[in-house]
Amino acid sequence: GWPPSWMRPVTGGKFVTIQPWEFGALPKSWVDGLKQVDEAWVPSSYVKSVYEASGVPAEKVVVIPNGIDETLFNPEAQQLTLKTKKQFKFLFVGGTIGRKGPDLLLQAYLQTFDSSDDVCLVIKDFGGKSFYAGQTLGGVIREFKKNPNTPEIEYIDSELGSKEMIGLYTACDCLVHPYRGEGFGLPVLEAMACGTPVIASNINGFKNVIEHGKNGFLFEPNSVSSIYQCIEKLINNNDLRKSIAQNGKYRVRQYNWNILVDKILDCYEKAQNGL
Repeated sequence: GWPPSWMRPVTGGKFVTIQPWEFGALPKSWVDGLKQVDEAWVPSSYVKSVYEASGVPAEKVVVIPNGIDETLFNPEAQQLTLKTKKQFKFLFVGGTIGRKGPDLLLQAYLQTFDSSDDVCLVIKDFGGKSFYAGQTLGGVIREFKKNPNTPEIEYIDSELGSKEMIGLYTACDCLVHPYRGEGFGLPVLEAMACGTPVIASNINGFKNVIEHGKNGFLFEPNSVSSIYQCIEKLINNNDLRKSIAQNGKYRVRQYNWNILVDKILDCYEKAQNGL
């Protein structure tokens, strides 16, 4: 739920919360509220480190990743039909908000290509009419598209069904996810499962920290040039794309729901029995 509630259920028993966080430090109110919680389940080791650094006892924080169904997310899934006729298609999936870095991707894309290049950037936006209302780059993207010299951009802000979303990954050649702060990054996992190479942020490669209100911070990549260097490297090297795709398929196996459900049930039983 949002905002999170730290009130213990009146039914009693163990109180476990599932609450991700994308910024580098927890709000103080969360740290106080988590004193009422027996266990906090978080989706990644990064979020666990944020909880612990903010003062939540390590033994209270359990990592249970998000997962995917590999019978659905796979390279053989039927491709979604896109409007573009360009050969190479980059993909961005997520709300076009500052935390997820779409502005960095747009800078890199516009600096690297023009309308004569056989490339298209496909942007699947989320939340512009709900939780990200007034925060997305939809208007900016539409303005870019009006310039005849702009490399092709296909902007999708309509709702897609689950099969269409899977088909979007298989229809594109590379996912670019240059986030400044991310609790898990499910599109990265979904793309890898579909055999789509990924260019994503590496926290260790960030040099700056951006203040975010009173309670947290975001990271900033070293340079936009590092993004378009990766883009150029992938677009010109088919063997590299295949190698990255194969490695990604291998890495996502640990996130199969069949494996994660067993872990969830094990954690549930331990919490229930006070182990």
